[in-house]
Amino acid sequence: MIPVDVLNACILAVFLLVFLVRLLIILHSIRLLVKIKYVRTEPFVPDTFPPVSVLIAARNERDNLQKNLPLVLEQAYRGEFEVIVILDSCVDDSKRVILDLQNRYDHLKYTEVFQDKRFDKYKKMAILLGVKAAAYDHLVFIDADCEPVSEKWLERMATKFTEKNLILGYGGMKKGRGLLNLMQRYDTLYNSVLYFSSALAGKPYMAVGRNMAYHKELFHKAGGFKKHYHLPSGNDDLFVRDVADFAETGICIHPDSFVFTAPAQTFKDFFFKKIRHTSISYYYQTGVKIFLAADALSRFLFVPLLLFSYLFFYFNDNLFAKIVLLLGLVKFLAELLILHPIYKHFDEERIFRNGIWLEMLTPAFVAVSMLYAKVRKKEQNNWL
Repeated sequence: MIPVDVLNACILAVFLLVFLVRLLIILHSIRLLVKIKYVRTEPFVPDTFPPVSVLIAARNERDNLQKNLPLVLEQAYRGEFEVIVILDSCVDDSKRVILDLQNRYDHLKYTEVFQDKRFDKYKKMAILLGVKAAAYDHLVFIDADCEPVSEKWLERMATKFTEKNLILGYGGMKKGRGLLNLMQRYDTLYNSVLYFSSALAGKPYMAVGRNMAYHKELFHKAGGFKKHYHLPSGNDDLFVRDVADFAETGICIHPDSFVFTAPAQTFKDFFFKKIRHTSISYYYQTGVKIFLAADALSRFLFVPLLLFSYLFFYFNDNLFAKIVLLLGLVKFLAELLILHPIYKHFDEERIFRNGIWLEMLTPAFVAVSMLYAKVRKKEQNNWL
C-alpha cells in the first residue's frame, strides 16, 4: 500500500504539472492580446496598395461561387487586383457561373484542372496552377465556401505585404445553434489563438488556407509543395512549416479581415473533418507536436483533476485542498484577463462562458477521431 504522504505528494505533483502547462499556454497568448489592443486603437493608414492576385481553388462549388464570389470581386481595394478561380475537376456548373460573372467583372479570370481518372491531383495542383496564372506577385487566398465579413477584407490583408511576406488571417465558423456548432466554433477559434500567438512569438507552425496570403517569391523559394506534394492536404500548414525559418510572418486580425464558412452540419461530418485536418499534424516539427499534445491533454485533464484533487484532499482534511482551490482560481483569473478579451475581439464571448466543458469535450472528440483514423486507416476525401 502506498503511504498517505506519498500519495498526497503524487496527486499534488500531477495537478501542479497540469496547472503549470495550462498557465504557460494561457500566458503564451499575451502577445496576441497586446496585438489586439494595438489593432483596436491605432489608425489604419496604409502607405501603399500593392497589386494583388486573389486565388480561389474550387471543386464543384457552383452554389458557393454564385453566393460568395461577388463579395470578393466587389472588394473596396484601392489598388489593382484580379480574382482567379481554379476550377478543379469540376463536374457541376461552376464554369457557367464564372462565365456569367465575367460579363460583369473584368478582373475575374479562371483556369482549369481537368479530371484524370488515373489519380486525384489534390488541391495542391489547383493552387500551383493558380500561382502560375497569377499576374501579380502578391497572392491572397480564400476558399469558395468562405464569405468575407467586410468589403475591406482584401485591403486589410494585402496592405500587410508592406511589412511581411507571409500573412495569416482568421477564418471562423458561422454562428448557429446547438452543441455541434458551438464545438466547431470553439475548436476553430482556440486553434487560431494558438497559431496566432506562436506566429507573434516568431515560431509560426500553421495557417488556414481559407484566409492567408504570401509573396510568390516565398512560394518559389520553398519549392512550392514539393516536400509534401504526395500528401492530399497540407497546402496551408505544411507550407508554413517549410517557410517558417526564413519567412517574415505577420498576422491580420482586424475584424474587417475575417472570413467565415459554414460549419459541418452533422457530428459525423465534423468527425471526419477532424480526421483529415489532424492527419497532417503528424508532419509538424517535433517541438510543435509536443506543444500541441501537451495543450490538448492538459485542457482535457484540468477540470476533472481539479475536482478530484480538491475532493480527495478535502475529505482527508489536508491543507492541499486550499492550494488546489487557489490554483484553480489563478487559472480562471488568467483566462478572464487574457483569453476573455481575445474571445471578445473575435465576437465569441459565448465560447468563453462555456469554456469549462468545451475545453474537455472538444479535445476528447478530436482524440477519438485521431484514434479512429489510426486504427481504421481509412482513406478519406482530403481535398480541403
